[in-house]
Amino acid sequence: MSKPGSPAVTVVTRTKDRPLFLERALGSILGQTFRDFELVVVNDGGEPGPVDKLVAARADDRVRVLHNARATGMVAASNRAVDESRSPLIAVHDDDDTWHPSFLEQTTRHLEETGAMGVIATTDRVEEEVGPHGITPLARTRLFPGLRFVNLYQMCFENYATPIAFLYRRAALQAVGPYDERFGGAADWEFALRFLRQFEIEFLATEDALAFYHHRPAAQGVDVNSVYTDVHREAENRVANVTLRADLAAGSLGLGFVVNALRYGYAQDEELFERHKQATDDRIEYLAACIAKVDQRVEALQQAVTPAERLKSDLAFVRTLPRRLARRLRAG
Repeated sequence: MSKPGSPAVTVVTRTKDRPLFLERALGSILGQTFRDFELVVVNDGGEPGPVDKLVAARADDRVRVLHNARATGMVAASNRAVDESRSPLIAVHDDDDTWHPSFLEQTTRHLEETGAMGVIATTDRVEEEVGPHGITPLARTRLFPGLRFVNLYQMCFENYATPIAFLYRRAALQAVGPYDERFGGAADWEFALRFLRQFEIEFLATEDALAFYHHRPAAQGVDVNSVYTDVHREAENRVANVTLRADLAAGSLGLGFVVNALRYGYAQDEELFERHKQATDDRIEYLAACIAKVDQRVEALQQAVTPAERLKSDLAFVRTLPRRLARRLRAG
């Protein structure tokens, strides 16, 4: 599978001042049952000492470190590692994610047996927190539980090519081009779109997850991972704009139209849902207020002097409820 003198797989890990995560990532990668790989760690402007110390402690000659004197960003770091490697297969293992020990064994075998240009493995999402005693897992669920095939149309709406789950051939990257540094956190999505325009990406379905995307919703500072924020949405919007401009320049509808149509349609549906939800909430609040008034009236009726007075008051109040409800529903 590999060229003479080069390993079969290049694994890229980008890091910056996160030794706790990097130590876990090194264990995940070097603990693979498939051994024919190299690991290129790009220290993107972080302190070099802790990185060199962790790598030296592993004493594994498959690992090499590239130190960037200043931070260039995750996308540029990936491109540098890819440029300085020659393996026919490429995987990006972020410093805060992990693999099952057989991830490389199963994904490389799948590519060899099928001849596919890329493969995405079954992935779990791991909720965790960082505390004084290290990293504590909180919950684990299947990421994209309904995924069965990697479809270009669906990829136009949501990125299923999570880097930790994706192994692909260098020949595909050479055909479609490197990660585009203009798109920041959405660069992996834009890369997957370009990839699928020319090649298939297969989905490797397994009962147990082979890749683990780690998420820390309460984290701050260097512990924060790439969560879906307004920054990420802005990057996705740039991807949508660039692809649509390409359609306009070509004078035909294409990928840009599909991306924008799906995203606009979803935004419209989400806005409509929120409006209906608000209207429903308003009605629920009104009915709750009516029930509270009924409860108050019942309590007052219980204090009435005679049964006749109690019945008269009760009937008068009940007769007004249909009109009140009708007015409220028409107004809503």
